[in-house]
Amino acid sequence: LLLLIFILSGCGIFVKKKPPLTKAEMEIIAENYVSTGIDYFEQKEFDKAIDEWKKALEYIPKDAEVHNFLGIAYHRVGHLDSSIAEYKKAVELDPDYHQALNNTGYIYFLKGNYETALQYFDKALAVDPTYKQAKLNRKKCIEIMEGDLKISAFELFENAESLDSLELKIQNYRKALAID
Repeated sequence: LLLLIFILSGCGIFVKKKPPLTKAEMEIIAENYVSTGIDYFEQKEFDKAIDEWKKALEYIPKDAEVHNFLGIAYHRVGHLDSSIAEYKKAVELDPDYHQALNNTGYIYFLKGNYETALQYFDKALAVDPTYKQAKLNRKKCIEIMEGDLKISAFELFENAESLDSLELKIQNYRKALAID
């Protein structure tokens, strides 16, 4: 009988189920995914970063910062609606997350929805009146709405920021300056 039990256990008949992961274990796994996502993002491998951050959210779905990271990565790959959805989820989880509020406004700004963009910049500034990026974005939005800044110049500047080549960046900056 003992020999039969030994043989059957070797065949996997008596396999024990693994206990569920503890909260600490889940956080460690999620943090590894977050860290790997940051590494991919820094290497400009945005799709891989998105995949890693989605995996992290399987373990920590209520992490506003990871939703904000996803929003940034979606922006980088041109998925603006997905970007907005992630930023809004971050704000839903943390209503005082002024960076996510600003980021939401920025995507609306890029989409040409300046009124909505201003609302989000104002919300970000209501949370943190010293937040320089929201102040700058709000100012640029108003300048474009009032015709004081040409959107084409802004788009050239924005494009230059994402380029790796210093020479191409300088060319775009020069074009932007020629326009405005």
